[in-house]
Amino acid sequence: MILLRYARPKNFPNEEYRSPLARELFEDRPSFRDAMKRFRVCLPVNPRLQHEKIEAELENQLHEADGYPQRRRQLAAIKYYLQYTLWECEYRWSDQILKGVSNYTTLLDAIENRRLKSATGVAPLSGFPSRRARH
Repeated sequence: MILLRYARPKNFPNEEYRSPLARELFEDRPSFRDAMKRFRVCLPVNPRLQHEKIEAELENQLHEADGYPQRRRQLAAIKYYLQYTLWECEYRWSDQILKGVSNYTTLLDAIENRRLKSATGVAPLSGFPSRRARH
């Protein structure tokens, strides 16, 4: 079996707003610190989430919540932190780096075009056979 590891280039533009990988969600970035300040309730558990096994740690914290009501509030704050942080990264990246131009808009335009031309109103995706192709 061959495993490939993808790495980002060292000169990645404006690393601050690059969308994080799962293991980077709680990194010490200025924008992440600002987000943590917005959701202070989750600060006590933040250090436990600064490693590669975030999902396992969140699962552990969920089990701890049964006997510790404050943990539920902390986990709720983490959900809001993640939503805010990911939205902020995506928005800033799109606005400051891409200047609003991306392949997503081109992809959505192509899907809409195919959908409107399709008799069923559904745009089949490449790589997936359409229902008509199977019959």
